[in-house]
Amino acid sequence: MIELAAGLPTPLHLPLHPDALLNDPGLPDAMAERCAATRRAPDTVTVLLAERYCMTDVVSLRRRCAALRRLGFAIGVDDVGALHGSLSVLAAIHPQVVKVHHTLVSSIAEYPEASAVIEAVVLFARKIGATLTATGVESDATITALRSLGVAYGQGAALGGVDAQWRDVVAVPPLLATDRPAPGADDRAGDAFEGQTIRELLRRAMVASVEASGDEIRDVFGLDEDLLTVVLLDESGHIAGVIPRGTFMLAASGPFGHALHARRGVLQHAVQPRLVAADTPVSEAIRLVTSRSRSRVYDDLVVADRDGRCVGIVRVADLLTASQRNQVDVAISLDPVTELPSGKVVEETVRRRLRDPGGVAISWISLDRESVVEAEGFLAGNALIVEAAAVLRRVAASMGGGCWLGHFGAGAFVMLTDRTAVDRTIRSLLDVRPEDRYGRPVDLTVATLDCPPASAAVDVTGLSLRLAELMRHAHQLGGTAWTAGSAAEPGIRVPYATRPVLTGTGPGQA
Repeated sequence: MIELAAGLPTPLHLPLHPDALLNDPGLPDAMAERCAATRRAPDTVTVLLAERYCMTDVVSLRRRCAALRRLGFAIGVDDVGALHGSLSVLAAIHPQVVKVHHTLVSSIAEYPEASAVIEAVVLFARKIGATLTATGVESDATITALRSLGVAYGQGAALGGVDAQWRDVVAVPPLLATDRPAPGADDRAGDAFEGQTIRELLRRAMVASVEASGDEIRDVFGLDEDLLTVVLLDESGHIAGVIPRGTFMLAASGPFGHALHARRGVLQHAVQPRLVAADTPVSEAIRLVTSRSRSRVYDDLVVADRDGRCVGIVRVADLLTASQRNQVDVAISLDPVTELPSGKVVEETVRRRLRDPGGVAISWISLDRESVVEAEGFLAGNALIVEAAAVLRRVAASMGGGCWLGHFGAGAFVMLTDRTAVDRTIRSLLDVRPEDRYGRPVDLTVATLDCPPASAAVDVTGLSLRLAELMRHAHQLGGTAWTAGSAAEPGIRVPYATRPVLTGTGPGQA
């Protein structure tokens, strides 16, 4: 689905014959259970009903659609304008998505009547707050005509051929996304929301015209008891304000509320929305929410595009859930002894840093914990690891930004640094080595792999094997030793060793 004007389409349109809904009262619950089993949020699914088959029992179909809405599904009507369909179906079902049949779209250049029908459907959809999509868009002339009629979305060969440029294709991912980036690290575990934007939390907005009456807005809130916000759009589709459920329902249910507000426009109840972009980081959205006045802290965030048109909403409850989920992810990723990131986070952080414009230097730092454990017990071994982590943190802090620490088990640490700063960083570490319980400096074994920008295309497994080769050589040197190499070329250097050593590339430095 391609954007013709503004906004985002839903992620999944699911065609369903109306008879399936009418003949199986348990189908909505079964669909919700299926969504839960596949980790897809129901509000990312639009159930599409063909208009031509909706004429048999509109009253019962309306009830079934209401049941789907209560479970979070959206309702769409497909093939509008085909055969003997009636627009009365749209009024009865009150869909969130309306799709105009391709035969009507393809006729707009030849028959003025077709343009008049589409224009009427556009006005109707705008009145009920539905998203309108034209199918069968086959030419640039059709796109121009549809835009002039106010159609926001289109599907067809002119928008998605084999050689089409898909940079304008937009989609909303499921709420329960399974491919979220792994959390990063602060001085212990980073920004829990690094790389995560509110696009992953986007929900469909319920919209209405600025000319809507109080009765119409009350009916909209009545469709979904969990609906907190109705977004008001002007004639050009721009956001004109929002109607919070609480303030509107309080005014409508107060003394003389019905008489005062039922048939009057709702613009008087509108408040200024808090607008954000779809690529706003989750951490920034949380700060935005908590900075609001207490009376509006639970209002939905309204997501807008560059032209000020509504893309969707983000609920505060979803932000809080994301916050809790990421805090748990971060806690799980921390090593219990050093409180440094470990496990999968180390791998994901290395992958991300390899994409840095200047590349990255990966240093594997090891100390012999096992001999300490064998000689003095596991408590002494753990104390040594804690001391080593503290020394590494101090060195990393003294180097400023760009230095990242991880711990991948026993006495093994990983340090990611800027390539230009790695020599100074490792030499500083060797000058202030960790000490054992008797105050004696502990031998460190360090292997550093220089990864220029081109290394991002190299498999991380290959880089890991190259780093292991450097570490084996450093262990063979004995004492405290530092070996270095490049991911771009073979060879091993020995920048530092406590014992004189001769290698194929030159002598080490004592």
